Amino acid sequence: MKKHSKRERLLKEVDLIEESSVQAEQKGIEPIWRDENEGKILSSVVEQTADSVVITDPAGRIEYVNPAFEKQTGFSKQEAVGKTPRLVKSGKQDAAFYKQLWDTIRAGRVFRGVLINRRKDGSIYYEEKTITPLINAEGTIVHYVSTGKDITPRMRLEEERMRLVATLEETTDLVAITNADGEIVYLNKTGRTLLGLPSDGPLPVIKLSDVVPEWTRTLLIGEAIPSAIRHGSWSGETALIDPSGREVPVSQVILAHRTSGGEVEFLSTIARDISDRKMQTANLEYLATHDPLTNLPNRTLFLDRLNHTLLAAQEKRGPSGF
Repeated sequence: MKKHSKRERLLKEVDLIEESSVQAEQKGIEPIWRDENEGKILSSVVEQTADSVVITDPAGRIEYVNPAFEKQTGFSKQEAVGKTPRLVKSGKQDAAFYKQLWDTIRAGRVFRGVLINRRKDGSIYYEEKTITPLINAEGTIVHYVSTGKDITPRMRLEEERMRLVATLEETTDLVAITNADGEIVYLNKTGRTLLGLPSDGPLPVIKLSDVVPEWTRTLLIGEAIPSAIRHGSWSGETALIDPSGREVPVSQVILAHRTSGGEVEFLSTIARDISDRKMQTANLEYLATHDPLTNLPNRTLFLDRLNHTLLAAQEKRGPSGF
């Protein structure tokens, strides 16, 4: 009798399996080996995925959690099974939120949202959650399957951004951001008021140089912005034009922000209205050089003007005195 090699026997077994599966498919029967193989793959995916997976019964009692859930929450599988998802409830979201969640999934619809949960150690985490009802052939919900992605770092950054925006919106200084072409892409509430723009909604297409007097435009284009690009920042006194056309003196700082490659990505500026300060300075100078009773120039102003006149005359005559 002819002996078959091990390789030939394995190939023959594979042929027999393939043949039986083809016959089963022709009869509308899914091969058992394929069900088992797909089940193993699915199980591996659920066990190894980085997202938490929780399966509950229709009443919400936990029947299964994957290792990612244990790592994310600090609760072991033994601690979670038999409990409800209230195990990680933080109390940061109101009853109306959870009512909407349950109304959605009990109606057979998929729920998507962000849950604020609490780990076993008491720390708060944000979870991007999807809860899917599993419905049998009779139309009955038999399980709920939820998957969750920990988005805490992203939410922390968003909270910081919102706090920063809130601070910028409440400051009494004008704060603006322009793109590399000088177009204003952000302007805070004070800036909108100062320039007579709507308090909310999209900004019109304007450049910083469009809302300043000519001498300031020359200063910005010729010195301030180039200096900020070269050195990272520039500061000095400039002016803005308010809705009435009045020139408003401001103390201004311009910052250049670069990409990781060193290219200028955008400019930011802070401008403080110094009208009152300049008026107070002018009043102090007036009081120092005028008599408070008669408002006539006093000896200080007379001597100051005389000194300026003598210096001018000396410069005109030159070093030789002629």
